[in-house]
Formats: sequence, C-alpha cells, structure tokens
Amino acid sequence: MTITGNDLPAGHAEILDFARRWYPYGGGTAEDILVEFGIGEREYFRRLSGILDDDAVVDLDRPTFAAMKQVATDRLATQQQA
Repeated sequence: MTITGNDLPAGHAEILDFARRWYPYGGGTAEDILVEFGIGEREYFRRLSGILDDDAVVDLDRPTFAAMKQVATDRLATQQQA
C-alpha cells in the first residue's frame, strides 16, 4: 500500500515517507533526521510513534507497519538509556 498525504496533518506524510525509506536501516541517523526535519531523533521517533498509533491515518501493510513501529520503539528506548 502507499502512503498518501492528502488527509494527513502537516508534516505527517514527510515523517512517514522518511520512516518508510529508512526503517530497513534502523531509522536513519540522528544527523539525517536533524537535516531533514530540524528536530532531534528522540522527537522524530516520538512523533513517528504517535502517527503510527493513529491507525486511522496510516495506510501500511502489516509487516511494514510492525517493522516501522519496532524501529521507533527501539530508538526511543535507546534514547532513554543514554
């Protein structure tokens, strides 16, 4: 399935597109996130997790959804330990 930005709040489509490109590689580096969005990685993954929790706006197949959610969860957990 594809992600469409037509009905998503501002910024959500961009966050999902980035996540979709980078989840196979662990979600992108902190530098990539900062350059793309101007925010830190913790804030990015907090926002991504919130978007994914609202399944009404996310149109992803189950394996992709699960993998993206796991990357967000793992990265947030890593940030809490640091």
